[in-house]
Amino acid sequence: MGSCAQAEPSGGLTFQKGACCLCGGEAGDVVAQISCAIPGATSQVFSFIECPKCRILFLDPRPTSETLHLAYPDEEYYSRNLDKLHLAAGERSNGLKARLQSRIMQAYGLVEGKSAHGFCDIASKMTIYPLLIRFSALLGTLIYNRDVFRFSRYPARVLEVGFGNGLLLYALSHLDVELFGTEISQKACDAAASGLGAKTFCGQMWEANYDDGQFDLVIFSHSLEHLEDPMKALHEARRVLAPDGRLFISAPNPDCLSARILKSHWLGYDAPRHLFLFGRRGLKKMASEAGFEMEKVTFPLEGSVHHLIGTIHSALGFRVFPTFVERSLPAQALYAPIAMIGAGDVLSAVFRRC
Repeated sequence: MGSCAQAEPSGGLTFQKGACCLCGGEAGDVVAQISCAIPGATSQVFSFIECPKCRILFLDPRPTSETLHLAYPDEEYYSRNLDKLHLAAGERSNGLKARLQSRIMQAYGLVEGKSAHGFCDIASKMTIYPLLIRFSALLGTLIYNRDVFRFSRYPARVLEVGFGNGLLLYALSHLDVELFGTEISQKACDAAASGLGAKTFCGQMWEANYDDGQFDLVIFSHSLEHLEDPMKALHEARRVLAPDGRLFISAPNPDCLSARILKSHWLGYDAPRHLFLFGRRGLKKMASEAGFEMEKVTFPLEGSVHHLIGTIHSALGFRVFPTFVERSLPAQALYAPIAMIGAGDVLSAVFRRC
């Protein structure tokens, strides 16, 4: 892409032959075919092909660099999500709620201050805290990923590449961190800068000229699969990470059970915006090539259940489950065995520099 998306683009998407982002190979088995409407045209048939060497899925055909931004029109792709950021930033917690949130974050070691590991906190972590965390998107985001959001220095510097609706940056703004973010939408960048005080850059991360070792954490939260050159992004992430910094990637898992069963209806395909998809093996291979070592991989239940329910609705053509189901304990308990065998819809991985 290389530049900010335009709110009212002229012309339509153009396409080129797809290829593996790691080895450049163009051959492989067709895993799924999707026919969908695209901006500036009626419809297009897309294939996701699995590279036999790298186990990475690539889109064929894929949008050209010059027109890829047309798949992300502000008024359709960003605006509905940015409303959530404006609402969240305008209704920051205060009073008792803010003190309780701070206490919980302190109890889980996410904020500096007086130790909060006394009897009350230990008892609460076994009873009331999990309930409060479950019904708070803010606390859930921070607590469930607390190992990633603990830093060796404060204020920590965090970069999110492709921050989208900015809600992850919003959650991180409650910690002692300095926020940075990149997006291809100027509207999204302005919203995150004005609402959160984040230092945003409109364009690709490698165009931002960040300093070597500038960041303690680099995040690709459902953004790496959108990039036309994921390997370039990973190499750049290693350059800008501090020696003890970490890389956090969350992405759709093409090896999930629902993709195998529901095939082209699986939400993770999302052509033509998802250019590549990486299961655990492919992502590990890419990260290793870029100079990272995988620390751990998880399959978050809430995100995976949300993805599965969306896939079911897509396959049926209408909504069956209300939105609260994805957060319910019974739904997540039923899904847990799928996640335990590595077949969850969403994977999250943490890496360190080699």
